[in-house]
Amino acid sequence: MKKRMMSICLVVLMLCSMFGISASATQFNTESIINPMYIYNNYFTGGTGIMNSMAGSQSKTFNASSGSISENACVTAVELNVTVSRGSIPFYIVVVDPNGHQAERYISASSRVKFDEFNDYYAKGTWKIYIYNRGSAFTDVSTATARITVNYGYDSYS
Repeated sequence: MKKRMMSICLVVLMLCSMFGISASATQFNTESIINPMYIYNNYFTGGTGIMNSMAGSQSKTFNASSGSISENACVTAVELNVTVSRGSIPFYIVVVDPNGHQAERYISASSRVKFDEFNDYYAKGTWKIYIYNRGSAFTDVSTATARITVNYGYDSYS
């Protein structure tokens, strides 16, 4: 009987130690491996309506709001999924962050475009998106829609 109790205790002890290691491994923040400077990575998205640029003009500007995120949320990545209408001439898409920093990309077909110019800037506020082309004739038209995804995190040192 004493040997059975001892065996059961050893089995229970082994199981507890195995589950204990497993439980602590699930608490490890894998996002910190991807971007070790930030923890609690998250994102927000926003879409545009139809953006039209004709003969070099700027389209209507569309806004994407960060919502009620913390003031100290910092951008870790910005990505746009751009859908270009058939028959459009190539154009530039412009993204402006809440602090006025802007970046643009040349677009000739529907695509996913990444921006790293905004990394480490504050994410909270209203982001703006618009297009323009370099055309000069009345028939030089660009039409597109876009969906922005702004990834953000919080400084792991604060």
